[in-house]
Amino acid sequence: MKESKVEKLIYGFYRRKYNNVLKKLDDGNITNLRKNVKILIVDDEKFEIIDMLKTREYSVYYKTDIEYIIDAEPYDIVILDIKGVANTFGSTYQGLGYAIEVKKKYPHKIIACYSTIADPKYSQELDKIDGFINKDLDIDRWSDKIDDYIRKYASIDYHWDLIKKRLSQINLDADTISRIERLFRDSFKNDEFDMLKNNLMENINNVKITLDILNILTKIICLFI
Repeated sequence: MKESKVEKLIYGFYRRKYNNVLKKLDDGNITNLRKNVKILIVDDEKFEIIDMLKTREYSVYYKTDIEYIIDAEPYDIVILDIKGVANTFGSTYQGLGYAIEVKKKYPHKIIACYSTIADPKYSQELDKIDGFINKDLDIDRWSDKIDDYIRKYASIDYHWDLIKKRLSQINLDADTISRIERLFRDSFKNDEFDMLKNNLMENINNVKITLDILNILTKIICLFI
């Protein structure tokens, strides 16, 4: 699985883009990420916040309903109304029940729900996803919330924590996990991905997990094209 010259050039380009956007994030400017992170909002009624977010150049998509888990696959962030959507999914928690299952299937996505009230009966279930938004917040507060989700999704630390959990579940020893972490992080600092790929193949007897980790790495980098 040695990298070709073309792959090195591509990854090098993405890595430079990544570093540039990280600097913009440090400066408080996330305009590019707003355009590149795909956000799905699901509400059975037209929600005026959606058009407002589009005017602020978020990459927002809207559905009046959603049925299958795979329907969430194309998006980086999925935000659902707790009630009135995903009824055919069969959960008594409606949109929240769907959100929980999406988070299980796609743990690296940011999944949140919203409603006009934070009903205490949902508190335990809401802990299983990434957040809750009060539907009645004004556009500035909605924007702040979504910017926080975007920063989280663009964070290497966020994705590494999920990868580490998965590696621990297949009983890799701490030294091996630490070595993989170093190589994972170093992949963003140079143009060399061979060491990470080779180390994963050598230490993880699971092709799917190896490919998933490399796919996550690629997705993070591609956010900053």
